[in-house]
Amino acid sequence: MVRDGLAAGITRGGSSPKPCTRLRDPSLQSLAREQYRAYTDAASRLLARAAELTGRRWDRPVPELARLLVTVVDGATTTWLVDRDTSATREVLDAAVGSFVAAHAA
Repeated sequence: MVRDGLAAGITRGGSSPKPCTRLRDPSLQSLAREQYRAYTDAASRLLARAAELTGRRWDRPVPELARLLVTVVDGATTTWLVDRDTSATREVLDAAVGSFVAAHAA
């Protein structure tokens, strides 16, 4: 489920580095903060649902893990914006999810 959520994010991610641009413009910083809060909220819902469906629990607070997940996806997205290598990005995210689940699912 976590893998599916990340894969969907890549497909819908688009090609515009809007968050990076927003962070540089002081008049748009509140919009960027709201965007990342929405990302973190969505990741929290995804993690809670994954735990519910699998009967497992997370070993760290969900908001902390959600922020970690958003950070990983943000890095992968930024790399994809540079190289446009969708296959490599999916492989890296698949490995990241495997490591994430192995490290944090109890």
